[in-house]
Amino acid sequence: MRDLDSSLPFRFGADLFVARDASTDGRWDVLPDGRRVWRLGILSAGATSLSFAFDRWVLPRGGEFFVNSADGAEVLGAFTAANASEDGLFATTLVLGDEAVLEYVGPAHGTPEFSLARVTHAYREAKAGAAVALNHSGACMNNVACSLAAGWDEEIRSVAKYTMGGSLCTGALINNTAGDGTPYFLTANHCYDGSPGWWVFWFNYESDSCSNPSWSPAYDSISGASYRANASSSDFVLVELNSDPPDGYDVFYAGWSRASSPADSAVGIHHPGGDLKKFSVENSQIWTSGNYWGVGP
Repeated sequence: MRDLDSSLPFRFGADLFVARDASTDGRWDVLPDGRRVWRLGILSAGATSLSFAFDRWVLPRGGEFFVNSADGAEVLGAFTAANASEDGLFATTLVLGDEAVLEYVGPAHGTPEFSLARVTHAYREAKAGAAVALNHSGACMNNVACSLAAGWDEEIRSVAKYTMGGSLCTGALINNTAGDGTPYFLTANHCYDGSPGWWVFWFNYESDSCSNPSWSPAYDSISGASYRANASSSDFVLVELNSDPPDGYDVFYAGWSRASSPADSAVGIHHPGGDLKKFSVENSQIWTSGNYWGVGP
């Protein structure tokens, strides 16, 4: 029934809270060149994929962290101290399968301090094959590559979905009056879980044609953000990504309007229920509803 409640983030996995620390868990080895390596294996039987969240993340200069699938076919990283949020939190995106190896490689000097606080066990396909309810959207939800979306190319590039452990929501990069490219991200307050340092943002998760693909496409990810503002009355949260999206992500910073008159029509760009990025059109006039613009009858 949760899947039918639009006031709640879509859920695809269970968050398992653990306490694993580099100082007490895992195995340390020394490489021939003097560098130190730490590894910890994680198994959560039956998971379609796993992701990890840390409540402490302090790495020495030159230290690198990786997440490896059990078969070594998939490697996330290298992550460094620069990936930490203001509150010291850090999280990874998904790695396929129910088993993974966490790995740190660093210089002989300096001691890393990281503590694994949460493992997310995805019980729905969240990355490959069916993805998160891949292609489940209704007929009014069109892939952003469809001709209906022509002319909205820039705004489409601002939209991303993000995971919060085993749940997900949608938002968009938004510009500021200085136009300086600060990576602010606007989303809904009803999605806010209080820990943006553990959010992972998926840019460009979309079909390259109007047809639905049979396989989940690749995406570009950024880990972590810091809180900036929120209000329940207008259902918004503003966070700042921990790092600027690389040029290769080809993102856009959306603008806004302070117009007080209702528009004659509207479009919606989002990831409904975690699906690929979709585009919808409302051809009726928008109406006012307290702190919101109303869409539809």
